[in-house]
Amino acid sequence: MLRMLGYAANQLDRLRFALAAERAALQVDEPVRCDGWGVGSYQSGELLLRRRPSDARETLRLPELLVSLRTSCAMAHLRHATAGGHTLENTHPFRFRQWLFAAVGTLPNFPEKRAALREVIPGFIALNIRGETDSELLFHRLLAAVHAQGHLDDPEYPRTDLLEALRDGLRGVDTTLGARAPMAFLVSNGSLLVGVRRGAPLAYVRRLGLRDGDQLRAKNPDLLGSEGRKVHLESFRYVFLASGGAPGSPGWSEVPEEPDGSALVVDAKLELHHHAL
Repeated sequence: MLRMLGYAANQLDRLRFALAAERAALQVDEPVRCDGWGVGSYQSGELLLRRRPSDARETLRLPELLVSLRTSCAMAHLRHATAGGHTLENTHPFRFRQWLFAAVGTLPNFPEKRAALREVIPGFIALNIRGETDSELLFHRLLAAVHAQGHLDDPEYPRTDLLEALRDGLRGVDTTLGARAPMAFLVSNGSLLVGVRRGAPLAYVRRLGLRDGDQLRAKNPDLLGSEGRKVHLESFRYVFLASGGAPGSPGWSEVPEEPDGSALVVDAKLELHHHAL
């Protein structure tokens, strides 16, 4: 069941073709019942966010939320509520300035450790916390580690520094909680897209060109429409990170599991970097 999806590409107007090409792996035709949905995307230097909670579990297909976007970096999430009510503030993805975050999984011992997790977050960052979820608090705890390095507003944040901030933040969270829960999350500043696996499955694919745009259009009219112009996709490159879906599909791989978690970083050139945490 596809719950969370990250996307990075080298062209702004090709996301619908990537969705069509990965239709089987992303289970485009499978409707999912959820407690809310959200989509964040970077467009012309701006971070745009759409979210909607649902009181009665809504049925939708996640790619439908993305197909019309014109972006080279996006994140989408279907929420299954575990902590916090069905409100806009509790709906993923979460945003702070140019940062975007979404997660699946639940932090252990969260209700009794909530205050302890929050007290180490600088006040100006903690003021951005609007909801009740463990995921939002985790996001801001990680931002505190980024801030400690001085990179909170750095569009050219070095990959190695971000990884060290994630390690520091996660170690602090684990220490406070006294345990580590199976989870996966995505975080991005619009330049780097990072997928972290800590016990929960996370899969990815990287494509360096699609061979036949016209054939894709013929097979996926509901995603691509009936636009008549010829489409050349040989130079189109993209990466998907997905929690759920079908990682056994051709070209897809699992983000490797490590004792303390692992990260897959997609840089601005769409190069992939695997790291143990």
